[in-house]
Amino acid sequence: MIATPDRLIDPASLLVAAIVLCHYCAWRTMAIRHRHADTGYCAVAEMIRDDPHMPSRISIQVSGPPRTLSQAAIRGCAMAGTLSLPVEWILETPPHGT
Repeated sequence: MIATPDRLIDPASLLVAAIVLCHYCAWRTMAIRHRHADTGYCAVAEMIRDDPHMPSRISIQVSGPPRTLSQAAIRGCAMAGTLSLPVEWILETPPHGT
């Protein structure tokens, strides 16, 4: 559990909140991998741990069409900004024509 000024948050809840892109998610250990069939973006989030019981930062990688990337980043950053953990974003745009 992670303490915030007003409550305790389960680390898994932090990860979910950091990448609220849609409600179809598949758990892979401490990572969420998400592929949205309609928009074509793919997102991966994982907690990087310096301590086995406490995440130190969240890494979020999003790839897809540029418009979708910016929308996903805005949504994800808005949620992740409330988590009080450093968030590392990696945005990838596919090569032109793919």
